[in-house]
Amino acid sequence: MGDEKILKAAVIRYLEKQEEADPGWKLVLGKESLSAAQVRERLQKDKKLWKEIRQWADALAVDMFNEGSKKIESNSGTP
Repeated sequence: MGDEKILKAAVIRYLEKQEEADPGWKLVLGKESLSAAQVRERLQKDKKLWKEIRQWADALAVDMFNEGSKKIESNSGTP
């Protein structure tokens, strides 16, 4: 559960930075279009939204790991 809190805090920090860098940023979820501030607010109480964002973060982490592994393998000379 501690990791969950760390990840949620990181997502909220990202949204705060995104709001400053690009006030027009939107997250489109089906028919909804949410600003960074709206996403941050909803994350506090919307477990379904958090679950979806958590799945995206997990998938991104796996993709980044796989890409890093490919670079390491290509640099080490092993097939």
